[in-house]
Amino acid sequence: FALLCFLFLSSCEENDTLYITDDYYSICQINSDGTGYRKLIDKGYRRTPTSLTNIYFIENDSKILIIEENGIKEFDLNSLTSNYYNFVDIKLSALSRDRTQLALIKNSSIDQDIYIFNIISKNFTRVTNSPTVIKRGLSFSNDGLRMVYSTSFSSYSTIETVDITSGAVTQLVRTDFENLTEFTLVHPIFNFEDSEVFYFSIEYNP
Repeated sequence: FALLCFLFLSSCEENDTLYITDDYYSICQINSDGTGYRKLIDKGYRRTPTSLTNIYFIENDSKILIIEENGIKEFDLNSLTSNYYNFVDIKLSALSRDRTQLALIKNSSIDQDIYIFNIISKNFTRVTNSPTVIKRGLSFSNDGLRMVYSTSFSSYSTIETVDITSGAVTQLVRTDFENLTEFTLVHPIFNFEDSEVFYFSIEYNP
């Protein structure tokens, strides 16, 4: 088994600021027994790693998807070559259990819809039709047919699911108190059978 890590080329003390905007960042690989170290991308990123939101293994671990701020880099671990797919202002991402679908939410005040990047066809598809509704906590059902996520409206929060094929949205739960301007229902996930959804509910003392 191999592990991926970011190699930070600027050291810092424990109490220092963790990321410095002038640092360079490499992506490295090492086996889980500590052998086989190699640098996959040498100083390929400058800025804080917020521009690198996630890394996912695909195609039987022969490739990785590097989710950047403005696109998706598909990197072949054998040939060390890559393909790039533009998608501006990525805020959140989630990979389906079968590793064929990548869900994305933009970091945009005018477009907070959920998009699906099909890893096989390389096509992007908009799934929801509520661009001004703020969404978080993105997660696939285990069968890959639905997404669950949390929302924040002007005065309440919800947990919703969306059917990836039809775009049909189902509201599962909504906060029963008004005038809240932050997320109170967060991090929803399906159980293994996709029959239940678990989530955190932030409770306030009276």
